[in-house]
Amino acid sequence: MDFLEAIKEQEIYLKTPQNASICEPFFFECERIVQIAEQYKNEQASLVEERTAETFIVQYAVGGENLHRGFYNPSPTYDLTIGNCNRGKILSRITSRSKISYEYNFDTNHNLLLIRKSPHSEFETFEALIGKQNEIIGITFDRFNKLRQVTECLYEDGQIFQYINCMFSLSEIAVSNYQKEVYRYSNNQLTSTDYYEFLPDIKLLNHSRTIFTHDTDGYLSTYQVEYFQGEEISKNAKDENVYTINIRRRA
Repeated sequence: MDFLEAIKEQEIYLKTPQNASICEPFFFECERIVQIAEQYKNEQASLVEERTAETFIVQYAVGGENLHRGFYNPSPTYDLTIGNCNRGKILSRITSRSKISYEYNFDTNHNLLLIRKSPHSEFETFEALIGKQNEIIGITFDRFNKLRQVTECLYEDGQIFQYINCMFSLSEIAVSNYQKEVYRYSNNQLTSTDYYEFLPDIKLLNHSRTIFTHDTDGYLSTYQVEYFQGEEISKNAKDENVYTINIRRRA
């Protein structure tokens, strides 16, 4: 199937009852995230002030601008499977030449409280983290105090099992892009990641599954990707390639 045929097939599928049924729970999810946004949309000043007051140590990083939260991105694998995404690095010291991309505020227990991206620039954003341990909500504002992003991370036994990242419309409190990763483990090793991207304005849901292997030392070694249409693996977008992971990471 060529590219144009694939586009036509997708256009037909988007109008089907099957697509409407698949998208329905994601509309409910967007509504739930909007309720969180409504709760905090006017709290930028207090959220930043409270977390600044609790700060015990501050770290600075360079790079990682294309990745949510940079070095401390919650996903254990996103930067391993997506091109042009790296976490950057934490600076051991700051000089006049340091081009800081992230500023991280931690409390005395080393819990991440506040993230400033592109600090002291016209593109500066503030992400305040709410909650600890099993559920952490992130609320991001721009320098004009407009809410731009809501994230939600869920943990169990110290391992992340779900990460939601929602971007908001510039004109209203509404989700414009919903992304979710669901992680599966076996014997404390990550076996797969299901990635969902939902665009509510056009009722489009993309779903893929990345399946991982580990080497004998427990490091992530290779991965393969399966693509879905609805609840079925798409035969027209099957990827037979096995990709090598070049970064040593246990997950």
